[in-house]
Amino acid sequence: MPSSRYTYLWVQNGIPVRRFLDGESAPLEARLDPLVRDEGRSGESLLHEAAQAIFGWALEHDASWDAARAGVELEQGVAAFEQRHGWRGQLAIFLDSLRLAWRRSAEGLDCLPRSALSEEAGFWVWSQRDDLGSWPDFAREWDGSALGPGRRMPSRAELARAAAADLEQGETILVHGFSEGIARALEEALRALAALDAPLELCYDAVLADLVPEADRLWIASAAIGARALLAQAGARRLAREALEHEVPLQVVATSDALLPGGALALPRWMSEDRSLLWVEAPRTVELRTAFLEELPLEEVPEFLTEKGRESAEGLCLRALRLERAPHCATPAAGHGVLRPARRASAPVRSEEDQRARTPS
Repeated sequence: MPSSRYTYLWVQNGIPVRRFLDGESAPLEARLDPLVRDEGRSGESLLHEAAQAIFGWALEHDASWDAARAGVELEQGVAAFEQRHGWRGQLAIFLDSLRLAWRRSAEGLDCLPRSALSEEAGFWVWSQRDDLGSWPDFAREWDGSALGPGRRMPSRAELARAAAADLEQGETILVHGFSEGIARALEEALRALAALDAPLELCYDAVLADLVPEADRLWIASAAIGARALLAQAGARRLAREALEHEVPLQVVATSDALLPGGALALPRWMSEDRSLLWVEAPRTVELRTAFLEELPLEEVPEFLTEKGRESAEGLCLRALRLERAPHCATPAAGHGVLRPARRASAPVRSEEDQRARTPS
């Protein structure tokens, strides 16, 4: 008898996976805990690491891992991660997709929990690869269905190309906030304008409003877009007013997965409780306003710049807003098999438990 709790260790698509003798696995909560406490990572990086952790965690179970137990362990495992980072659109969609995949298994349609959760997490792991053209199940546009084929995260490269193509020679762009989309768009633009030796200037946030009259356009980043407003770095509302007053075009740069399922927007509660954001040892008589995000009404945003190019708020919501949140695994629900509006067709049901889409290696 081997002394270890697992029979063998292998690497599945670059991710180490253990198969345990008794169906047990290291708790998901412990695997995600470093990400819960990580304030430096971008949303895309957090999602990628979480998807890898869930992929390995699910595959470490065997066929004795039933749906009821898997659902409880999944909810326990992601609870702290969701509370900390679930305010971002792409992470909310990611967690919803896992719950829908679990429900597909719980309803006994075509796969065991380990297969449903690992397959769905796998789609997210490889979603941002640039060589998906050879993998049709990954490269096509996702219809939002549980375990359906398609790229889970809209291409950041397409957003970068669309943003760079929208620029004109000699423009001055004022950028407020950070996102992967804006970073890649600027990188793409700088490559395109390298021969022109385009200058780049950094300044403190406090002086941005004074620079609006000098800009040709204003870019604002957002990782959370609701049905009526979006979350942006504090100061965005003032900048929007300045842009309107000085007739400077304002664009919110974001991929469509920043849209929160159901359209409900909320500042993360921890933001107002985390004293480390401002002054850890502040006297009790000092009120700390630690929120670094604020709501910007969509009516004050004339245009979005997404992976599809220029879009209005209405057009973006009609195209990509998922109408409702997926219920938690312990919640009975009907009609929650698809994240997108009902007009989008769901993927065909798989006939065998282990019939997964081929994954890039």
